[in-house]
Amino acid sequence: MLRIFRRRNLAFVLRGQHHARNLALAGTPLDQAGLTRAFAAEDWLTVNRLVHDQLVQNHTASGTPEQVIAAMQTYAAVGLDEIVLAGVSNGEELRLLLQAAALSATRGIRCADV
Repeated sequence: MLRIFRRRNLAFVLRGQHHARNLALAGTPLDQAGLTRAFAAEDWLTVNRLVHDQLVQNHTASGTPEQVIAAMQTYAAVGLDEIVLAGVSNGEELRLLLQAAALSATRGIRCADV
């Protein structure tokens, strides 16, 4: 259920045409028009199919705290010096996110929360 909800959040963001270049630069195929239609129709099966695992991996720092830290280190290695943490919906998610952020901070990655 959590994964499906997160895919919906990512779908909401990535359906916008202003993300087309970001998707292209990451080499991520996405039918944005189809995603927009499916999202508007609340066709969550299609949304979840379009927001595939590779898309989630390419456009989020998600997973276990170790996986989030690895993603943040990758971002830092290419010059990103501040990461915005968002998408938290409960106390346990916040605890895990703060744990990953604290570990990342010890590696020189500054995180801002929203």
